[in-house]
Amino acid sequence: MKKKAFSLIELSIVLIIIGLLVAGVSSGGKLISQTKIRGLISDIYNFEQAIITFRLTYDAEPGDFDNAHSYWGNDCASVANDCNGDGDGFIHYNTSSYSANESLRAWQHLQLAEIINEGLTGLLYQIPSL
Repeated sequence: MKKKAFSLIELSIVLIIIGLLVAGVSSGGKLISQTKIRGLISDIYNFEQAIITFRLTYDAEPGDFDNAHSYWGNDCASVANDCNGDGDGFIHYNTSSYSANESLRAWQHLQLAEIINEGLTGLLYQIPSL
């Protein structure tokens, strides 16, 4: 009776195939990671351009715009203090007071100006999760 076994050539071919599969899977993960990073960089660039466009159009920073309620009225907020920034040239972040939270209003002002279309309201409880 003849014993059946794999030859060294057959084993080496199997090992080469397994090696190629492992290399393909690991490089695929790197490509996915690089794609995510490129997407993030693209988003940052687009938001930077949106802020520049807002500055050129309204001569103010989004969120800090002290005349926002005059432009957008109740679409922004029913009360001017909940829409306008303080106009000091800085976008302030203050979690202790909603009316002082210009960083949330910045997204709202960009959306109201139709520079971005993210459906943002400027309300703290509607921040999209990352």
